[in-house]
Amino acid sequence: MNRVQLASCLFALTLPTLAGAESVFMTGDLGRLTTPEAPPGKLATLTDTVRLEVGAQAFAERFVAENLNAFGNETLAAVRSKTDELGSQHVRLQQHINGLRVFGAELIVHTNGRGQVYAVNGEFVRGADVATAAAIGAKEALAAGISFLGLPAKGFEGEPELLYVRDPESAEARLAWHAMVSYLDEDQALQRDHLFVDATTGEVIDRIATFHTARNRRTHTANNGSTLPGTLLCTETTTCSDAAANAAHVNAGITYNYYSAKHGRDSLNGTGLTLTSTVHYLSNYNNAGWTGTQMVYGDGDGSTFSYLSNSLDVVAHELTHGVTQYESNLTYSRESGALNEAWSDIFGAAAEIYNNGGTINSNTWKLGETIYTPSIPGDALRYMDNPTADGYSKDYYPERLYPGSCTPSNANDQCGVHGN
Repeated sequence: MNRVQLASCLFALTLPTLAGAESVFMTGDLGRLTTPEAPPGKLATLTDTVRLEVGAQAFAERFVAENLNAFGNETLAAVRSKTDELGSQHVRLQQHINGLRVFGAELIVHTNGRGQVYAVNGEFVRGADVATAAAIGAKEALAAGISFLGLPAKGFEGEPELLYVRDPESAEARLAWHAMVSYLDEDQALQRDHLFVDATTGEVIDRIATFHTARNRRTHTANNGSTLPGTLLCTETTTCSDAAANAAHVNAGITYNYYSAKHGRDSLNGTGLTLTSTVHYLSNYNNAGWTGTQMVYGDGDGSTFSYLSNSLDVVAHELTHGVTQYESNLTYSRESGALNEAWSDIFGAAAEIYNNGGTINSNTWKLGETIYTPSIPGDALRYMDNPTADGYSKDYYPERLYPGSCTPSNANDQCGVHGN
C-alpha cells in the first residue's frame, strides 16, 4: 500500500504560512504519519531565521501544535534532536495525553539545511474519550496481570508508571499501569517484558518483549548459569583465552568498527556505550540475544547450534537491536518487531561485507551459516536472498505470518517477528 495515498485519512496536516509557505498535506492511518504528499520543489520554505529564533526543538513543538488536528488534551514535547552530516535536523517528540506519557507514541520532525520541513513521521494516538484517573492500584493491577499471563515473575524493575498505551487491536489510547517485569522462561533464561494493565478494568492490554533473540568491550562468562554479567574474562587491555569469549569480543569489536567507519557512530547509543557480552549462558542454550543492556550467548547444543558468539553476522544482528533501541525504539512485536528484526539482519550482513573488505559472496545473504546445524554444510538460520528457504519466513509483504488478530507471546514469536 502506498502510505501517502491512503484512502482512510484520520487527520491532515498543513504547514504554517511562514515565509510564504505552500500547503503540504500529510496523510495517515490509525495515527501513523507519513511523508508529505507534495510535488518536488513544493515544500514550504521555513527560513533559517524563523527556525533559529526559537531553536530546532521549540520550532518542532510549535510546528506540530499548529498543524495537528488534536482534541486539546494531547501535547508533544521534544526529547532529543540531532543534526546529520548534510545539515538536516531531526527532532523527536514524545506524545502526552492529559499530561501522561503515551508509550510508543512519538513524532519526528525533519528539516533540511534550508529550513524546510520535508517530512514528519511516527505514531500519534488520539486522546478522545479516554479515562483520566486510575480505578485500580498499580500493584494490584500488575499482580493480576502477572497471574493472568502465568509468568513466573522475579519482580518488577523500578516503580510502576501510569501512562497511556495504544491498544494493539482498537488503536485507541487506554490508561494503563506499566512496569518492566523480569522472569525466567521454560529454558530458565532471563526475560524482560513491558507489561501494560488497564488502570480502570485490570485487563491485560499488552506485553512487549525486550529480550531480542538471535569500543569499550567487556566480555564475561555466566559459567553456564544465568547471573549477568557474570565473571569478567576480557577487556580492551586483556585477551580472552576462552574461545567463545574471544569470538564474542572480536565480533563485537568488528561491529563497533563497522558502525564507526561507515556511519560515524560511537557504539550502540552513539556516545560510547560499553559493549558488554556474556558467553556460556545456561547449558546447551540455543540462542543469543540483546537484553536491553548487554549481549548474551549460549553455547548451543552441538546439534542445532555451535557456540553462537562464533558468527559475526549474528553478533552484529543482536548488537543492532541495541542501535534500534537507542534510535527508534521499535516495539518488539507485530509489524514493528518484524522491522526491528529486518534492520538487524540487514546490518548484520553489512558488517560481514565490511569485514570482508567489501566483498559479497554466496554466504553474505545467509544468517548464522557458521554456527547453524554444524554437521550440515551449506545451510543457514535465515536466507535474505530467499526468505522461504528456512521453512518459516514469508517472502515479501503483504505475505505474512499472523495476518489477523494476534496476541504477542514467546510461543508465536511475538506475532512472527523473525518470519515477517
